[in-house]
Amino acid sequence: MQKILSFVFFVFISACDNKETSGTERLALGESAFIVNNDSGPFSMAPFLKDIDLSDIIEKHQGGDAKSEYFLGVSLMYGYDVGMNKEEGVRILESAWKGGVVDAGYDLYEAYYYGGGASVDFVKALYYLIVSAENGYINSQREIAFAYKGKMPVDLVEVDYEAALRWFIEAANGGDKISASNVAQMFYDGDGVSQDEEKVFEWMSKIEGLPYGNPMDGFSGLAKVYEEGIGTDIDLVQAYKYYDLLSPGSAPDKARLEEQMTPEQIREAIRLSREWQEEHNIFVPSYYGLEYQEDGSFQ
Repeated sequence: MQKILSFVFFVFISACDNKETSGTERLALGESAFIVNNDSGPFSMAPFLKDIDLSDIIEKHQGGDAKSEYFLGVSLMYGYDVGMNKEEGVRILESAWKGGVVDAGYDLYEAYYYGGGASVDFVKALYYLIVSAENGYINSQREIAFAYKGKMPVDLVEVDYEAALRWFIEAANGGDKISASNVAQMFYDGDGVSQDEEKVFEWMSKIEGLPYGNPMDGFSGLAKVYEEGIGTDIDLVQAYKYYDLLSPGSAPDKARLEEQMTPEQIREAIRLSREWQEEHNIFVPSYYGLEYQEDGSFQ
């Protein structure tokens, strides 16, 4: 991947002129940039860290191996198999960043934005977030999209719906379910783009096949588009299927649809729901014949 130099991002830094900054140097990403793990799920680092040989990682870190530095830095930041030492974690992550580990930019963004192991510095936080996003790191792309949309993280950039949409699309094209759902929502609301129900359905339809995120991310949106015919024909069987997969909280939604469906349609929707559950080895209570009750129990 092409290294992106810090001076390219002065335009972004100007948005933070009034924020708390340390005035210290922003480190350039190493020329041989690479991504260790681009899975944007919240627990995606756990498989990488659970079986690491800490002594081996430390030895390789001392030898300047950037990937090992990244693993050690993350371990120190979040307390994986070592005593938590955020300050040391930041120092090692900065070394990994200089060694080309794009992922480290996201962790450094968090450190400087929230003040975990480093003084709060919004200029540095934005720099690491933008550079790692430009180098293809999905979590950073999604995070800067939320910033441009005016959501958390706040105070990094001015609200810019068009920029938010571009970054959500980048992250969604990389496989992020949450970003694809946000693209669909922006086309539905007309944020930064003309309202377009066909685009809503197009992006919602992509979510189930994307690799990163909770397997059921986007199902409430899919149920809605099929129930209301947003960008597609009304299909109560499909709507019921997705509501069924969101049990127990969707019980009122299923009850509403049942009033409009034949018994055969309901049985078909349940069959499709259970087929999905068996295929993905993910089961909701209704699969076992249990139904959500008003007192919150299953019977």
